[in-house]
Amino acid sequence: CRDEKVPWRQTVTAGPGDRFTVAYTFTQKAWREPMNSEVCLFRPATAWFVGARFKASGPDGQKTGEIPLAFAGVSNPFVNATVAEFESLFGKLTVRAERPVTLYDYQHRQSLWLGRDEPMPLNVQQTQSAEFVYEPRPFEVGGVRISGVRVSERAVGEEAVLAFELGRLEEGPEAVTARLVAELADAPADEREVPLGRRGVPVRLSVPLPGPGEYKCRLELLAAGQKLYESPPLWYTVPRLLSIAPALKPFMTGDEGAVLVEVTPEAGDGLRVRVDGPSGLLAEKPVRAGRRAEIAISLAGFPQGRTELTATLLRGGKKLGTARCELLLAERRENAVVIDNRSKTLLVRGLPFCPQSCYTDPAGMDEVVEVEAPLGFNVVAPYLSTDPTERRNYRDQLRKFMDRCAEVGMFVHLDIRAASTPPHTEEKWQWLREEIETFRDHPALLCYYLADEPELGWASPEDCALAYRRIKELDPWHPVTMVFCVPEAAAKYAAGMDVVMTDPYPIPNGPVTRVVDFCERIRKDLADALPLWIVPQAFGGGEGWPREPSRQEERLMTYLALIHGARGVQYFIRRPPAVNPNSPDLWSECRRLMLELGQLTPVLASAEEAPAVICNAPQVHLAAFKERGAVTVLAANVENRTLSVEFSLARPWTGTAEVVFENRSIDVGRGKWADVIDAFGTRVYRLQTEPPPADLATLDPRNLVVNASFEESHNVGTPDGAYIGYGADKAASRFVDPRTAAHGRQSMRLRTPREGQGIGVAPFPIAVTPGKRYRLSVWAKGEREGMRFRLALDAVSGEAAEHSLTTDWREYSVEFTASPGAGRTSPSLALLSAGTAWFDALQVVPLE
Repeated sequence: CRDEKVPWRQTVTAGPGDRFTVAYTFTQKAWREPMNSEVCLFRPATAWFVGARFKASGPDGQKTGEIPLAFAGVSNPFVNATVAEFESLFGKLTVRAERPVTLYDYQHRQSLWLGRDEPMPLNVQQTQSAEFVYEPRPFEVGGVRISGVRVSERAVGEEAVLAFELGRLEEGPEAVTARLVAELADAPADEREVPLGRRGVPVRLSVPLPGPGEYKCRLELLAAGQKLYESPPLWYTVPRLLSIAPALKPFMTGDEGAVLVEVTPEAGDGLRVRVDGPSGLLAEKPVRAGRRAEIAISLAGFPQGRTELTATLLRGGKKLGTARCELLLAERRENAVVIDNRSKTLLVRGLPFCPQSCYTDPAGMDEVVEVEAPLGFNVVAPYLSTDPTERRNYRDQLRKFMDRCAEVGMFVHLDIRAASTPPHTEEKWQWLREEIETFRDHPALLCYYLADEPELGWASPEDCALAYRRIKELDPWHPVTMVFCVPEAAAKYAAGMDVVMTDPYPIPNGPVTRVVDFCERIRKDLADALPLWIVPQAFGGGEGWPREPSRQEERLMTYLALIHGARGVQYFIRRPPAVNPNSPDLWSECRRLMLELGQLTPVLASAEEAPAVICNAPQVHLAAFKERGAVTVLAANVENRTLSVEFSLARPWTGTAEVVFENRSIDVGRGKWADVIDAFGTRVYRLQTEPPPADLATLDPRNLVVNASFEESHNVGTPDGAYIGYGADKAASRFVDPRTAAHGRQSMRLRTPREGQGIGVAPFPIAVTPGKRYRLSVWAKGEREGMRFRLALDAVSGEAAEHSLTTDWREYSVEFTASPGAGRTSPSLALLSAGTAWFDALQVVPLE
């Protein structure tokens, strides 16, 4: 370690035989005042020292003793020893130290360690080393010899196994009872009567353990009802060999059921998984370690509400592990928001959805909706009062706000923090019932915001779980969220949420990579069971944050979160016009990032297995996705300097990679390509390694319309090649939408807030010849049946130009003869009805 203040080196030498040497050299170069150093030479499994007999000798003489099973108030069983011998259940260990060492014991008993604590003078090189020699040796106690102890610490099969041999010493008992006890509430145990002789008798004991986790067991030997020996704690880890989750949450009546079963690589080969419900077997099929399997199950006979499912991993007839989940079944609702556990994204109206969101406050919430909806945001999260009485009085105003959000196509992350905050009174629960029954069928409702950093003391895990249960009883159709600033606290609150959020806020007090640390810690602690959304910092200049992030830092935080598992983004905070953030440059970057997230949504929502991609620069974080035959790679440079980098795809594909959002491409040769990533920069690469799915629509080579399929988009989210005109409602919007298309990767989505007040789209002018026949056509679909749109050109006008939409893609076409005055002109497309519709393959084709 080349630390400037205390550079140090550790050297570990193994062998010969069962021995090793640990040596340290270090120098303190920073402080003139008195300093001490602690050097830990050895910290074995607690069971090695606890219960062991020791003999230690050094400058202070010799000391013998036994380390008690429970801490007895002695922090140092011995001090200043240069030689120490330990005899335990597992054998003999001899330590020979260069300089005297001390054994440190602690009340919490998480570990004992052997080392030293001495002054560390300025600019003096110090050393410390010791040799450790292990000898397999029987342990003798109460006239019984215990040898060959083997603890299977990885308890595959959900059982603790202990194997050993027992023998009789002179004047020892003729027989003993050997018992293995698990330290659980019901104290399961396995015991065996063992007749003893001079020769060792093999003994194998096992006790069941209740699923993945760490468990403590102990060995007991009894003779004539008296305890001869109790071992130190023996720790067993039941590995999480598999997980199970419903494919969707919730399923709704009429859905085809499915569960997702994932098996870890250590499970090995020859595996099958069995899925059971309350009535018995639902499905059984072969599975592969290291892969996720989607297993179809029938929901016939499932009651509405929660049903527990169990997955059992088998090899032959042997059980290796189990996992459980709850499947939620609800009646069908049009405005349900469903979690797709395949990708940890949402399904809204049948399409994948990633929140492109920001917090705001009551003073700015109306302006945020009017301004940001047509600029790329699809969710708004206003902070609202946590007082139930104030909220009851605010309900009509909130309904009006949500009605407007529904008009412009924006969803609401509804603040119901009052439900989680004590005290829990009947008055509060009545408010909660009223609030949920008022808004649960509202088309603008996305999810419920239950708690904001509850780990700081606002609400306990029990508070949140209680409120969550009440919410889900009233509304199983919308997710419940919480946000955490202490990532290790999130798992404690898992029973109170469907989506977990985190807000690292690293700028300028820490590295931008704190975002990675938070995301990965939460995903690890929750075993990736819940969708993760990130709350990037978009404020600064007060409280504990001296400045706002730069636009480059904002971009890096956002992409690092997406790379490390986040599937929703909610910036903190937007207070218009420029209170937070007060930098127009920063907020314009947030807007662009939300447009990019909109374009990446089907990629992030894909459950296809992507090939591995690596980069030669460890400073570049990567994630690869596969969708519609294309591999998409997200890359982020965590260094504030430009990097020249090389990427390698785990398949020898040759072709051209599109650099998405940058209007350029790069050659790929046998899976390798090179690029430059700017400081704190990001890149998105798309490699079409397989043919895309077949299109519904076909472009006629005679077509006259520029960018007829809306594939060309030199500015993120906006199709090229058209003028637009606004109606009376300036919150109407137009974007390219890669989630659904009749031709190519994307369509054009129009949102009309109110009848007849949408956007008119006029593609780049074309030339038509008077008297000549043409066909004007477009593929389209609406979010509901019967929505109307107008497609006009020259002689196609009036009733001939108006069409009624279905919810499926279909072609609408009109043939016409160009009028005598026709010449250079443009088609005109407008969504007349309020709502959302998609358009693709807009063509004008000459018929003669």
